[in-house]
Amino acid sequence: MTLFRKKNKDEWFDNDLEITTEMKEPFSWDVFWDEQIIGRWKTFKSLLDKKGITRFLRSPFQARSRYVVMLVAIFVGVLIGIVPRAISLGREANARASESELAEIIGKSYSSGSLSIQPLASSQYEKHHVLAFNIIGDTDSGVPSTTEPYIVELKPFSGVVYPDKVKYSYQIVPVDSKNRLLLVYIDRTEQNDNTGIYTLNIALEPQNGETQKGLNNPLRVILSDTQETTALYDGYRVDLSVLSNDLSTNGQSNAIKNAEKELEDALTKYKLTYDRLTASGYTLDIDPDGLRKVAEERMLLSSLTDDSTVKDIDGLSALDKVTEIRYSTGFTYGGKHYTSDSFKNGTPVYGSSSDQAKADEEAANRPQEYAQIKTDFDALTKQVSNVMNAVSKLNASRRSKFDTLSTLKRALSQQVHFDLFTNGGTSFENVKSIQK
Repeated sequence: MTLFRKKNKDEWFDNDLEITTEMKEPFSWDVFWDEQIIGRWKTFKSLLDKKGITRFLRSPFQARSRYVVMLVAIFVGVLIGIVPRAISLGREANARASESELAEIIGKSYSSGSLSIQPLASSQYEKHHVLAFNIIGDTDSGVPSTTEPYIVELKPFSGVVYPDKVKYSYQIVPVDSKNRLLLVYIDRTEQNDNTGIYTLNIALEPQNGETQKGLNNPLRVILSDTQETTALYDGYRVDLSVLSNDLSTNGQSNAIKNAEKELEDALTKYKLTYDRLTASGYTLDIDPDGLRKVAEERMLLSSLTDDSTVKDIDGLSALDKVTEIRYSTGFTYGGKHYTSDSFKNGTPVYGSSSDQAKADEEAANRPQEYAQIKTDFDALTKQVSNVMNAVSKLNASRRSKFDTLSTLKRALSQQVHFDLFTNGGTSFENVKSIQK
């Protein structure tokens, strides 16, 4: 900085050796270590000596004071680090306990021999728990749909103090040849534990000397007093209809919702086309509101949605259908009305020969205008056709939902009685034991 600083004339002569004295030697690690490391450490050590800190750390007469300082540091560290973490872990544990019994396994699939098991839903009411599973397996493959051949074992895993007070029972509800429901009822009313982790193992009775096989990884369920009460079990009855969407593939795909969106998009595009043609001098036969009403008149099973259950099909008829989905429209331009029958080879067609001759003459004199009329008419009919096609797709989605719910209605409309369940014993001492 001194080198490039502007100087007056006197400074050049009075301090002509200043530049030479301020020049630095080339960089070297020895100089850097001596000045930056050793030098700064000596300065810091000298400061410690001056303040008496060195004597405090080394003197045997200050040992008691050093212990006090160390204890204070540990206490502060606990307050800053361990205590907040402990509080966080406690909150996480309470959150896990308040979740569904199947929170850790919901949405997963497990295999047990020839069985494929999917957790569906659960509910808790005053220490009474109901768990629902779908057992997948074809009857032709030897998978039974009655309760007797099944073994269900509930065992304590972690945090369970009184497992002998936890009673459970189970029942199989057949749905179709490939699906059957497993309902597990757990009674914790005699247990003082607020929460606990259990494992649930499911298997079939061995036949003809076969080796009994259970789940490779038993299902882990959390039973807590703070878990929510769902529509599956409200304390008075078990409502299997809430499992409608869990057992139907079209209930998971949002097919109806997507078809409804496509219909709305088609109606929106028709309105845009309507506005454009109206601004161009055309008078259309039907406005957007009228076309929407036509679409609604051709809809089937309008009350069904992707979330509908077997209860929602009561009163609906499978014969409710519309045979005609097509709809023809047209417009008026220049005092002439055009429909789908008004064009032949791109030229307007009229009923009488005299009108036709006049039309041919006008078309010959103004070919571009008549070509534009044909283009606009094609655009109109395309948008109307898209709306009708969207209605057909929506009807197909709702009909598929209706057929699925009709298949499930018999099974999911059954009344469940815990007295008829197979007794599984307690979580501590089971009636049967599954050997892995």
